[in-house]
Amino acid sequence: MALSAFYRVARNTMAVHFPKNDSPSATEVESEFWSHVATRQSHVCVHSGSIDSGAYGYGFPIVKNSATSKHPWNLKVLTNNSGTILRSLGPLMGVTVPTLHVGMVFTACCWYRDPHGLPWIEYLHTGKSKIW
Repeated sequence: MALSAFYRVARNTMAVHFPKNDSPSATEVESEFWSHVATRQSHVCVHSGSIDSGAYGYGFPIVKNSATSKHPWNLKVLTNNSGTILRSLGPLMGVTVPTLHVGMVFTACCWYRDPHGLPWIEYLHTGKSKIW
């Protein structure tokens, strides 16, 4: 699904569940979520996805004329640091190549520990904050 189509679906889902409030609070969203889980009277279809930003160019810029292309916290160049062993792995989605995650209201993801014990960094580029 194209990101523009994903955005339309996400926007429409918000409009259906929060018709009078285009910016509900985290408490309102969580209350609506658990209401659907508890009552089981309606089906809610939500989408989420992970995009390999190395292959498609999403996320952080790497073009030479960008002010942030060489910044050490740019996730696309973070693992090129000479002090990290990660640079020896080459391009590896989700480890040395950042993964762009997209989600919409009511998207739920399981908590997990990285199987290799590696830390991760997350940036919220747009939208409402994640509810942990």
